[in-house]
Amino acid sequence: MKKHLFYLLFIVCFVTVSKAQQAAAIDPRYVNLPIYADLTAITSSITAPNPGMIVYNTATASSWYYNGTVWNNMLGGVATLTLPYVVSTATSGNLFSLTNTGTGGSGSFGISNPTNVQTALAARTNGTGRAAAFTHNNVTSTNYALSAVHVGLGRAADFAILNSASTADALNVSTSGVGRAINASNMSATAATISAENTTNLGTAIEISGGIKVAGTNKAAFRITSNASNIYLNQLIIPNTTLANNSNDMLFVTHVYGPGAASVYLNKSFGVYWNVNEWYIYLEDNSTMPLNVTFNVLVIKQ
Repeated sequence: MKKHLFYLLFIVCFVTVSKAQQAAAIDPRYVNLPIYADLTAITSSITAPNPGMIVYNTATASSWYYNGTVWNNMLGGVATLTLPYVVSTATSGNLFSLTNTGTGGSGSFGISNPTNVQTALAARTNGTGRAAAFTHNNVTSTNYALSAVHVGLGRAADFAILNSASTADALNVSTSGVGRAINASNMSATAATISAENTTNLGTAIEISGGIKVAGTNKAAFRITSNASNIYLNQLIIPNTTLANNSNDMLFVTHVYGPGAASVYLNKSFGVYWNVNEWYIYLEDNSTMPLNVTFNVLVIKQ
């Protein structure tokens, strides 16, 4: 009698419906969950899920449950995704989060096809927040919060604002420490380390608030003092081992007199000219260049 009653209850509970309105089928040996092709099909079919709902996702070959906010794969961290994987859903938290408590990375995005012109990782937003944020929370670490490396011929990073009405910065870099906000280096002898362009040719390409400091072995601004080895008649030779090493360079030269420089005062007109492979500072009255005269030289590359 009890056995017949159980089967009667099973017949009442078992409901067969269309795929768009699937229901769970209960058998004494198992439970048949509603089956969907992928997460997109789940969210499209079940537009108002209740917490605790469970369905089967054939794309991941696993069961998924709704926790009241988002659908979660019940396989957890061992789940795999069938690609291409596309999902759109509404949530107040992170849609995608990766955390590694071990010694490996949290994520890696790469393109191994040399003819592929697509982006390995793209971050976009239609909201008012950041499209991407990189934070390093280890106060003792000297490593980077973000590192962009390119071994090919293109850019390592590209920042752009496509909204012509925007007044925000495409890139904003700041530091609360004692180091540089930006450190740029280049191994090329001809290409610029940093390139700034105003495509209207009317506006400002670079705006600087504060002073400019030059550093390095070959500085864009430097001092040179006349001595027995670098003067010839009315000329002071600027070595081409300095940044002034090309006939297309623009040189701005001023005489220095006072503390921090040789004390010889020069009360003569002077100019600069390119001779074969070096720049010269010359006295316009053709008189002999005195010893211990110091000049400031600013070089602008063309």
